[in-house]
Amino acid sequence: MGALARATESLHESADALTAASKSLRFGLAEQDAFVSAGLTATKALASGSADMAVQGKRAAQASAHAAETAARN
Repeated sequence: MGALARATESLHESADALTAASKSLRFGLAEQDAFVSAGLTATKALASGSADMAVQGKRAAQASAHAAETAARN
């Protein structure tokens, strides 16, 4: 019986170690998910800002071209 009790205790300890490792892995994955999510949000914000700047740049170029045309006629 002593060997069986030791084997049972060893299995319990192994199960506890696996449980702790699983919890640690879950926590690490949650942190990575939050990091990736924040990065995606930042990337979307940068893309939106870049798109707005492109539109404003196009409008500025059109206004500049119009001003140049007006100046050339006068």
